[in-house]
Amino acid sequence: MEEILNLISSNNNLNSIKEELLIATEEVLSKKNGNVPRWEKSIENIRKCKMGEVRYSEPYIHINSSTTPDLIDSFFELRPWRKGPYRIGEICIDSEWNGNLKWKRLEPIFHLIKDKEILDIGSGNGYFSFLLSLYGAKHVLAIEPFLLFNYQFHAINFLIKNPLNITMAPLRLEQLSNQKEFDLVFSMGVLYHQKNHLSHLMKIKELLKPSGYLLLETLMVDGKNQLIIPNDRYAKMRNVFNIPSVDIIERWLLKTGFKNIELIDITQTTFAEQRKTPWIGDQTESLEDFLDKSDFNKTIEGYPAPKRVMFLCN
Repeated sequence: MEEILNLISSNNNLNSIKEELLIATEEVLSKKNGNVPRWEKSIENIRKCKMGEVRYSEPYIHINSSTTPDLIDSFFELRPWRKGPYRIGEICIDSEWNGNLKWKRLEPIFHLIKDKEILDIGSGNGYFSFLLSLYGAKHVLAIEPFLLFNYQFHAINFLIKNPLNITMAPLRLEQLSNQKEFDLVFSMGVLYHQKNHLSHLMKIKELLKPSGYLLLETLMVDGKNQLIIPNDRYAKMRNVFNIPSVDIIERWLLKTGFKNIELIDITQTTFAEQRKTPWIGDQTESLEDFLDKSDFNKTIEGYPAPKRVMFLCN
């Protein structure tokens, strides 16, 4: 997708990492993906619509764009929509996750956003990147290896009359070089997917400016000195490698050089926050399918149900 490369090359906020982003992105885009023609057609139809102003109108990122009868079909072709919700004119993209609930829990860090260079790791379609920019970030680099979510971001971004200062690249954290570029790094829902959790945290530390902050959100388990290492799946997810207790996470942060560790929030995921909607597809499962039907405090495998913790540290 040419627009992905154009967005990177035209952004002057990327400084010394622009060239490496372009090279890595070109490599990713060179690999064949049979879904790309369908996604490209959707983007082409979406670009025919009139652009509008963007604002955050809770719970939606709202663009007051005009809509056409086939616009909803174009957005449907980009399913599943995991992060959101969005409102495009009269179209409500009711995503699987009600991201506005998590955004409310981030209020203690709002003062760190304005005029800052921010990295959003595993950004999905950029819902939180859009919010960070709307709340005054100087620039947001969103990295998301799943290509579909990059297309979703561009589908939204193309309809914004005055695009926000966000760059998205279909990359993983390890593809960035260790240059201290960022005032704030978001790692939300990423740590438990890492086989080497300490490597993930150390990589973030290398990317932060000396005065920078990390906002870490990850799965946790109650108790002290507790660590779940799933035998096979956790809540039907194959790639969950660690679910630690709060004190263990704090030790991991200290071990990798972070300090001033502040616990921001602990919340168990509910059906109000994660649920099935038509926008994730007819055959796609969600939280209700991941939990024990007789006890919603357990996953279908018998582990404690998903509970997430947020830390701020520097």
